[in-house]
Amino acid sequence: MWYTGNHGDTQIRDGFRMDAITFIKKDLTFPPMPSDGEDGRCDVGKCCLNRPGIDDFLRELKENTYGRGDFVTVAETPGVPNEDLERYIGRDGHFSMIFDFSYTDIDINPGDLWLHQRDWTISTPRDSSRDALMPDTARLRRWNP
Repeated sequence: MWYTGNHGDTQIRDGFRMDAITFIKKDLTFPPMPSDGEDGRCDVGKCCLNRPGIDDFLRELKENTYGRGDFVTVAETPGVPNEDLERYIGRDGHFSMIFDFSYTDIDINPGDLWLHQRDWTISTPRDSSRDALMPDTARLRRWNP
């Protein structure tokens, strides 16, 4: 990403999209992880998702690449809780906008793995509290004049 944003014919023109950015910071000791399923595997998020120090990585990336111009940035950010959205989007956030996947996890209990699915009906979103499904968008848009 650093190279793409700063060198020759690969420089950013109008915008930049980053996929799976919340996995960029890793525990470099790569500790053994206990299995969390019958298949003997574990969720990679336990060692790679939203690790401490990710804000330092993203701040440095912004300051040295797309933050130096007037670019639109969008990031795929699985696992970002509503209370952390201000760190990720807006004038002072890491990106212009993000893909919020929390709404696609209707069949998964909050904080659980994709393989542990729950029953749901078409009325589940309507019956859920709006606060649980929607962040305070007015608060998040206050940076936009």
